[in-house]
Amino acid sequence: LRLPLQGSVVRELEYLLRHYDAKFTVQVLSNRLQIIAHGRRRVRGFSLPLLVLGADVNSRYGLVLRGLLFEKGEAKLVVKRRYKPPNHGYRRKLAAELQSAGLHGEAGKVRGRERRLNEEWVKTVVHSVRAIIREHYDKRGGSAVLAVDQINSESLRGTELQGTLLSVVRRLRWMCSFEGAYFLQVAASGKRCPLCGGWGREVPGLNRTYCCPLCQTVWQRDSAASIDAIAVALYKLRRYDLLKQYYEWLWEVIDRNQGIINKI
Repeated sequence: LRLPLQGSVVRELEYLLRHYDAKFTVQVLSNRLQIIAHGRRRVRGFSLPLLVLGADVNSRYGLVLRGLLFEKGEAKLVVKRRYKPPNHGYRRKLAAELQSAGLHGEAGKVRGRERRLNEEWVKTVVHSVRAIIREHYDKRGGSAVLAVDQINSESLRGTELQGTLLSVVRRLRWMCSFEGAYFLQVAASGKRCPLCGGWGREVPGLNRTYCCPLCQTVWQRDSAASIDAIAVALYKLRRYDLLKQYYEWLWEVIDRNQGIINKI
């Protein structure tokens, strides 16, 4: 059976054959060809240069990713991403109107469109994080850690993105297993001060911005949670030497921005 492959698929297969001990399963479906790679890249321990990615997953604001690279005795911010999920407000309203009008088939198509967009968002997040890890391995070697803030499934119950957010965390775990990165779920908080750990107070008029009553540091909740996930990961991995570099970097950022780090 001879089937044409897109250039991007060919390049991906060539990359997998060069860097992985992978086995492949090919499925010929009615409307597409599906190639599944099975394998696992060896986790490289925690050798330097070490890339530590911190992810905060939020039911309303999607996934916020920050990455610190530890090498040559210092830390520097090298990854700053936000993945906003699709907004389905209009589609849900339209589906409800179609349902009430008795147009059940049309309402089902609208809801199916919502599911497909959510699935595409999950794929986009996983593909982007995979590309970041691969680029780090290919250019620098070393090792990589992905620390994801723990999701409380009970708190997500009934929310619009409950299944989608749980799915993206699960697939990120699988992706790390395949790519040789260390996956770690941690308990991080965007309400705590990134510097001293005090509970912040929300700043009126500024969206999800907090101020520490103890040290007066100002931060943005989502980015602070992803940064805090990095610090918690280093603590759990007992890399206190890198934790010291983390706080040296954070002090430098706070000093440079006069205590305001809501754009970090």
